[in-house]
Amino acid sequence: MQESLAGTIAAIANLRSRRCAFWLFMFRFALLFASLFALLRPQWHLRKIEGAAV
Repeated sequence: MQESLAGTIAAIANLRSRRCAFWLFMFRFALLFASLFALLRPQWHLRKIEGAAV
């Protein structure tokens, strides 16, 4: 997984500028962070309800 990601970034850096590769990496990181936040958000909401109920 890490090797393929690094290989993809390296290939893009070779095709285009390094700035483009950097922004693509940041975009992927932002998507990953957003998906993790979306998955964890309902659990946080449930914890708040359980904490208030108890």
